[in-house]
Amino acid sequence: MKQWGGTDVTERWMIPELDCFSVKEIYSSSGARNVTVVESLQEGEPDRSLMAVPPDYTERSPAAVEDLREKTRGEGAFGRGLVGRMEKNYQRRKFQ
Repeated sequence: MKQWGGTDVTERWMIPELDCFSVKEIYSSSGARNVTVVESLQEGEPDRSLMAVPPDYTERSPAAVEDLREKTRGEGAFGRGLVGRMEKNYQRRKFQ
């Protein structure tokens, strides 16, 4: 399957029998090219440990993440306006 959008071209190789994501994708844009290839594919349920939360995981609110990024990198990632909206949604969902 090829898709063209302006100067961008994306070529995807699929396996219809698996009804899944692309096993190979070639993206070309303005002379640049990115190739992504699945090197190993195993059907079946994934190991449950792959879905486990790491023991050293720390949950942080969007505001806490933005503060930490500002302290460690000298600039935020999203800007205070977006972080304020994200924080509001985070707090609302956290306490439902």
